[in-house]
Amino acid sequence: MQNHLHTEADEVAYVLDGEFIENGRRYGPGAVFAAPAGTVHGPHETDTGCTVMFMLSKTLDFVAV
Repeated sequence: MQNHLHTEADEVAYVLDGEFIENGRRYGPGAVFAAPAGTVHGPHETDTGCTVMFMLSKTLDFVAV
């Protein structure tokens, strides 16, 4: 997923398994990534596959940057 932001929604990602990559930083199982509303983040990637639980504080509002 490309770089983006959410104007109203805070985003939190909890890595359940595998390896989640956020803007080149690698997160393994049990790691948490957070992007407050208005923060540019992404791309979200994986090399080996992963299961990630995403939580949003409000309805998703996706703005590509």
